[in-house]
Amino acid sequence: MELRDVIALPVSCDRNVAVIALNPRNGDEVWRYERPWTDGKPDIEADPAEDGSALGLIFRDGDGTVTKEVVLAQEHGEDVGTVDSPAKVFQVFNADGYLTESDESGRATYSWESYGGGEPKTAELPALGGNPWQVRHLPLKDGLLVAQATVKADTVSIGTHMAGWGTTEPRSISIDMGYRQIVDFQRRALNLIPVSGAVVVAYNGGATVVGLA
Repeated sequence: MELRDVIALPVSCDRNVAVIALNPRNGDEVWRYERPWTDGKPDIEADPAEDGSALGLIFRDGDGTVTKEVVLAQEHGEDVGTVDSPAKVFQVFNADGYLTESDESGRATYSWESYGGGEPKTAELPALGGNPWQVRHLPLKDGLLVAQATVKADTVSIGTHMAGWGTTEPRSISIDMGYRQIVDFQRRALNLIPVSGAVVVAYNGGATVVGLA
């Protein structure tokens, strides 16, 4: 898993499971998260945060039961928190918290929950239908960016919706990404990449890259 500054490798060996983070420049070990395992062969699901700041881990036992969920900060590998309501989470999280959603009357209310507790931050956007694999959510300091790709034959367009925390009126922009190279199905074909002062929008196989300030 490629994170912001390290390459994270989830592994299992005998009675232990671990995540080993390596420096991509020279292969040196940066940190290691390790825990014993006593319930047969472990099944580990790993998912990187959208901004690369953390790695989410789900541990399952032999019958598929979730036994542990952790979020590791990419900077030092420490467990920074767990998601309290996994049924409502899109796997949208970072080293500070996670996103939940509820739909009512065609509107979606998103809540950003901090691992440390406190009052959640909320934003309201139009509810999005269609293929959920073509929708991405990116929590930012001042609000939430949601993007949805529409694929037609060999072209793709992306609709973006940005709402500040505590607001109900989003700003929406439609982006024509032009020609799309036909490739096999990819879970994360739509990419939202935060950089300094902007967000880069791209689609795998697409001919266009767009920056949103």
